[in-house]
Amino acid sequence: MSTLDDLRATLTSHALAEDTALPGRLDSVRSRVTVVRRRRRAATVAGAVAAIAVVAAGVALPRLVTTDGVPDLAASAHVTWGGFDYALVEELQSRPGDDRLDVTIPRSDRDQVVVLVAEDLHGGSVTLGTKASQSEGGELLDRLVEDGAGAPVSVTAAAGTDVSRVPLVATVDGGTSGTRVAVAVYRRTDAMPRGVLDATGATVFRQRVGGRELLAGAFVEPGRAERTFSFRGALSDVRLADFCSVPNGGSWRNGPWVHVSIDGDGFMSGSCGAPSEDATGSSYYPDLHEVKEHSARVWISTTQGGAPTPVAGAVVGLGLYGPTDTVDVHGSTIDRVVESAGRLWQLDHVIDSEPGTHRIVATWTNPRDHFLVGYAAERTRRVTIGGTVPGGGTTDNSAGSLADARSSSVGGVVLPGGKQSFTVTWPAQYADASGAILVYRPAD
Repeated sequence: MSTLDDLRATLTSHALAEDTALPGRLDSVRSRVTVVRRRRRAATVAGAVAAIAVVAAGVALPRLVTTDGVPDLAASAHVTWGGFDYALVEELQSRPGDDRLDVTIPRSDRDQVVVLVAEDLHGGSVTLGTKASQSEGGELLDRLVEDGAGAPVSVTAAAGTDVSRVPLVATVDGGTSGTRVAVAVYRRTDAMPRGVLDATGATVFRQRVGGRELLAGAFVEPGRAERTFSFRGALSDVRLADFCSVPNGGSWRNGPWVHVSIDGDGFMSGSCGAPSEDATGSSYYPDLHEVKEHSARVWISTTQGGAPTPVAGAVVGLGLYGPTDTVDVHGSTIDRVVESAGRLWQLDHVIDSEPGTHRIVATWTNPRDHFLVGYAAERTRRVTIGGTVPGGGTTDNSAGSLADARSSSVGGVVLPGGKQSFTVTWPAQYADASGAILVYRPAD
């Protein structure tokens, strides 16, 4: 039996970024397991998130005129973040020529995102962060090197434990006496995306996640402890997304626990978490390529591996996402279109390791756009991510055989401008190991 608790505990300690993958096993089934962290309320602010309604750089919108006669910078009335709708609350802007804009995000009990906007940069740049620079201990959220609006960036995680006040700073480097910047603040609306909703309408398996469409999905009925349903497909092509929340949040030590079984062949389990609108949590895929009818069962219990037991206020469900275009990279099946921090990304190219080496390095000097980076590696039990791109760390692999030791992950975002690097290394003792850096461009 392979437990999600073990995987999640490892991910918490060594998470590269928001999307992390580790290999594992189903009982009596040789399998590869990919764990994708997409808990929306726990999302990091490693990268900007695109929107269906977001204003792309260079797209003009009708402007409002302030009381002093200076037109406001353009900002869309609505954006989407991770498939969810956000409405404009306010737009805070600098005066022409100012090289700094200090912003405090207003109090809200709802998730919030911000969009950075710039005008008349003329070769300069504007950087948004929790402080003026990383050297001051700040976290960089976004940077623009061209006029227009950026993609939405979550500020919920940046707030830490105090979500009521989030101080941000937008700093201009270069520019002219006419350069202006703005920070547009958006707040989560009540609108829910298409998909399968739970009985309360507060949690959803979204119809589309990354490049995958929802194949089947169901929630356990209130007051009950389990649900079984059927779906057709090859297990190697689908991704299984389990979800379980309890009112006060669970823990990997004390539960309660959610369990998933496919065709009655063993089960996977993981602890329940806090309530969330987005049910697209973790996904798994065994190496079984036969297309046939399958039976999926999901249940909650108060003990790990225990019998179905109702838990008051619990929301439990399972979603299955259908096939998409993939490519094999060093033993891992990689989706060509992925979602990271809510934005869609298209695989652009990979940078393979050289034979006999145990380190891959990618560098960028003054890029004009955002990039999402990640890695795939095989025949090594440890992979360490480094460089200047946020989200570094170490992933340990517990596969039974070194030949089965393979892992992949995406999550770090390269911002426009400056010089940035991303490194992937593994211990020299794994002489037969190989890997690649994955480089994605925005797909939306």
